[in-house]
Amino acid sequence: MLENRPLNASDNSIAAKGKYYFCFGFNYYSYKDSTKELDPVAVFEYGAGDNFDFEISLPYIGLYSSPAIAQGLSDVTIGSSIILCKESDALPAINLGLIAKLASADPNNGLGSGTTDYNMEWMLGKKINDVNYIINVGYILSNGGVSLSTGYFNAAFKRPVNDKFDVVGEFNYTTNKLYEILGGFIYKYSDTLAFDFGLNTGFTENSPAYKITSGLSYNF
Repeated sequence: MLENRPLNASDNSIAAKGKYYFCFGFNYYSYKDSTKELDPVAVFEYGAGDNFDFEISLPYIGLYSSPAIAQGLSDVTIGSSIILCKESDALPAINLGLIAKLASADPNNGLGSGTTDYNMEWMLGKKINDVNYIINVGYILSNGGVSLSTGYFNAAFKRPVNDKFDVVGEFNYTTNKLYEILGGFIYKYSDTLAFDFGLNTGFTENSPAYKITSGLSYNF
């Protein structure tokens, strides 16, 4: 499931067999309680077969709230995306994502959740009149109990302006009452290197007032 920056929604692309994909991004959050958060994240993917790949995500959190400051590696995520159906005239592309977030970071300082979470995600994609439409539906099962488990729905689009520039938009919903929208763009320097930028805002108390995200993606 190639990291589909700057969107949260995963598309149906996977790393080609025997090839690698690397993404490095920055996420800046401003919350309604004045807490600020700066999260660099590195994602590595490898195409293990014709129809599936593997991914590892290494996020770093810098959490700033008066007077506390916490910095360090957050919970590591590993996962795989499996192609179930390739896009045709009649059918969308369908992938199944299997993801685990490990309890690898210290939960006492806000860097980790303290739970191992298992995520099953269905990814649907369809191109209509040159616009790529993406839908993700998933459920995160936490070993901390049902109260910490979450369902979610993402709907996004990616529209090419020209050969190098795409505009993107997205709506995100989770069952713990997060409602967010995102707008942004992707600029492709070449077939292997791309830059992205996105601005996200939320509409509920526990969502960020805004989020700024930007990153570089490289295939090799």
